[in-house]
Amino acid sequence: EDIDVGTPGFYLMLIAVKAAVCVPKVGVTGFCMGGALTFGAAAKGADVACIAPFYGIPDPKYFDTTAIKIPVQAHFGQLDALAGFSDPETAQANFQKMKDAGCDIELCMYESGGHGFMNFGVAGGEEKLKLIGAAIPTQDDVDLAWKRLVAFFNQNLS
Repeated sequence: EDIDVGTPGFYLMLIAVKAAVCVPKVGVTGFCMGGALTFGAAAKGADVACIAPFYGIPDPKYFDTTAIKIPVQAHFGQLDALAGFSDPETAQANFQKMKDAGCDIELCMYESGGHGFMNFGVAGGEEKLKLIGAAIPTQDDVDLAWKRLVAFFNQNLS
């Protein structure tokens, strides 16, 4: 079932996850629309310790990313062409706006990354990237993104 980050169902899901696995802290990541919804959940005050969105920024009419008060590690590709959603200019503008508002945010840009670059290396991922006309990233950039993500969660969730 799809759960809207602005609904009580989303918050009940977070409570259930924390209780089911007996963890005091939860981090959230997402890719593309999931990245935008990751920002959205934090902007709406979800009970999470940190977020790590990948290539997606929510519409500011619905989610004010400057309201986020938890650590953020945002991942975007330098070759992303989705203007207004995940292109480098939009990512940089959102980063600066959040930084100026006092948000604890790190922006990670990947030189060879286009939209969906983390699909590279998974079954059928390269074909999907070619199908949508996205740049094919280097394995080094994908590995670096995973390394940064794991380190960020280890730092903020332990």
